[in-house]
Amino acid sequence: LGTRYRIGSTSKAVTATVLARLVDRGAMRLDAPASTWTRDLPNPQWAALTPRQLAAHTAGIVDYDQNRDFAGLFHSIRERKQFASVTEALSVFDGNSLKYAPGTGFRYSSFDVVLLAALMEQAAGATFLDLLEHEIARPLGTASLSADHQDRAVPDRATFYWRTDGVLKPWARVNHSYKWAGGGLIATSS
Repeated sequence: LGTRYRIGSTSKAVTATVLARLVDRGAMRLDAPASTWTRDLPNPQWAALTPRQLAAHTAGIVDYDQNRDFAGLFHSIRERKQFASVTEALSVFDGNSLKYAPGTGFRYSSFDVVLLAALMEQAAGATFLDLLEHEIARPLGTASLSADHQDRAVPDRATFYWRTDGVLKPWARVNHSYKWAGGGLIATSS
């Protein structure tokens, strides 16, 4: 009951809940451009994107299979690099052009949610992980909800295994700091 598992893309729903709380407080507006919160975006095409487009996966941002930012692609495939912040993790996909004009298509993408989390950090003046703690974990009493930190010990984290030649072996450790907001959180099943 106390084992903490990766919750994968359910992390997106948790991030959307943090967004809803920020919108409710007036810290963010769903239809304001990204440039409202920061002019220091690593990709100038992102300046006009809105939180609504990012949350709805209609912003035109690529996902893993379309990522042509080769340094970022290397780090996301290798899953070893520790990113200090959500904003730093934008480097995994910031070299890509948008795949379509924002609002004209749909493409499910973890990267949409990573950029959204970076905007949330700017709007709230707090790190994504602090927002997660103060907006979700503490108010709801979900102390087991956190980022899946591979650079430190995490109490009660599940160990993953794979089978080869009939033998179970521990799965290689992976670092999901590049996608905490879109797929890198852990929690207990309760």
